Amino acid sequence: AVVSTQSTGKVMGGRSGSITVGGQTLVEEMRRILGLELGLSPTQLTLLNGGTKLDPRRTVSQYKIGNDAVVTVIVSKMAPFEAQLYHHISGEVDQPEGAMRRFGEVYERWLSSLNLDQMER
Repeated sequence: AVVSTQSTGKVMGGRSGSITVGGQTLVEEMRRILGLELGLSPTQLTLLNGGTKLDPRRTVSQYKIGNDAVVTVIVSKMAPFEAQLYHHISGEVDQPEGAMRRFGEVYERWLSSLNLDQMER
C-alpha cells in the first residue's frame, strides 16, 4: 500500500505544481489541491495519467500513480459568470467545487423547466 505519493501536475504547455497525496486520496481531492497549487479553479482541471483521463471518484492508488509521477493537467476555459460565482462561493463554503456542481445541477433543471413563453419575458 502506498502511504504517500509525490506527484507533479504539469499544465500542457505551461507551469507545473508539485503535491504530495496519499494512495487513498480521491482524484477529486488531488484536483482540488493542484488547483490551489496552480492558482486555478479545480472545476477547470482535467487530470490525465498515462493518457488516461482520471475519474474524480477513484483513488490515486486505483490508477497506480507512483512516486514522482507526472500528471498532465488540461485547463478548460471558465465562463466569466462561472468564474465570478466560483470566486464568491470559495470564500463562503468549505467545498466550492461541490457547491458549484450542485448549483449547476439546480440551474440546469430550472433551465429545462422553462417554456418558450417564460423565456421571452
